[in-house]
Amino acid sequence: IGDVHHDGSIDSSDASTILAAIATYAETSTGDLTVNIANDNITTYFPNIHYAEAADTSKDGKIRRVDANNVLDFYTYIMTGYEWDDAYNELSTEYDNYCGELVVVIEP
Repeated sequence: IGDVHHDGSIDSSDASTILAAIATYAETSTGDLTVNIANDNITTYFPNIHYAEAADTSKDGKIRRVDANNVLDFYTYIMTGYEWDDAYNELSTEYDNYCGELVVVIEP
């Protein structure tokens, strides 16, 4: 979760891509970009991943600015010396930020 470029890192470019997806959705629609809508149009919003769940860093079913902020928070932790697991454990427990968690999708 958080690595919407699927390049093995979570950084500011991932946050920018999340914000760009939100802006693209807002050009033609109102309300929140949901994970379901993004999955139905994955190549429009996130061409480098298979599941939009990777962009939903708060795991609330919506892709919003808070998700981009979560990416930046995670990146900040990593850049200040936290190990990946330590950053995930602290942020997921305290702030509902699940960056670094694997996306698991069970398809019917």
